[in-house]
Amino acid sequence: MLLPLLATLVTDEVKWDVADLAIFGAILAAACGIFELAASIKIWPYRIST
Repeated sequence: MLLPLLATLVTDEVKWDVADLAIFGAILAAACGIFELAASIKIWPYRIST
C-alpha cells in the first residue's frame, strides 16, 4: 500500500486520492481475510473423507 502512496507523492503520473487508497486497502484486507479463513478451515476435507 505504500508504493502507490509514495508514487502519488513523488510523481504526477500517479494520481491516487484518499478514496482510491481506501478502496485498495479494503480489497487487500478482504483478500487477506478470505485467505486466513481458508487457511483456518483446511482440515474440513479430511474430516468429510473419514
